[in-house]
Amino acid sequence: VVLESSSADPQAAFRFKMELYTGDFPETRRTNRWAIDGTVFEWAGARYFAWSGWADHRDEQWLYIAAMENPWTLRGPRRRLCANDDYVWERVGESAKQRGLNEAPQALMHEGRLFLIYSCSGSWQRTYKLGMLTLRAGGDPLNAKDWTKSPTPVFQSTETLFGVGHCSFTTSPDLRERWILFHAKKERSEGWRRSIFAQPFEWSPKGEPLFGNEKQLP
Repeated sequence: VVLESSSADPQAAFRFKMELYTGDFPETRRTNRWAIDGTVFEWAGARYFAWSGWADHRDEQWLYIAAMENPWTLRGPRRRLCANDDYVWERVGESAKQRGLNEAPQALMHEGRLFLIYSCSGSWQRTYKLGMLTLRAGGDPLNAKDWTKSPTPVFQSTETLFGVGHCSFTTSPDLRERWILFHAKKERSEGWRRSIFAQPFEWSPKGEPLFGNEKQLP
């Protein structure tokens, strides 16, 4: 759902604008598909929408992307970004017998590079974690072949903090630090009792994010 502000004041009232179509037939808007965790970002002068959705009626979550005609309309059909089970750690419970599950993509940019940080495995499990897609230099965000998936998680559980995922990013007030915000489980048993955490992160010599796992702050 897209909301539109009633004025230039972001704290003023908002009104319903339109239901965002996330299916395969944007021209006719028929057979809309289930979608969650949508995020908007701009890259190389264009606006994109990335989300987690179903291919059809089955409960199978994949990462999708589409260019945007305007803030409430996608331009062209959705494109699937990657498989959701390239690695066992992306599967529910980290089990080869379970389905892959990708959700909650978030764009992260640094020195001319574009990353999509996504959550995977089961959000109700302690195996929930973050993976990363990297767009090749000069690549097209709509072309799945231009994205490379990291072979290992970029943020995952420890002995004391588990079920980490569904992140977003911000900066310190002086703009000198980048921070990752995420939620984590309150207990090891399955379920969705969670708390929100935040911590600063750094960049590797290769220009990739280093989220760490030792400085979580409640």
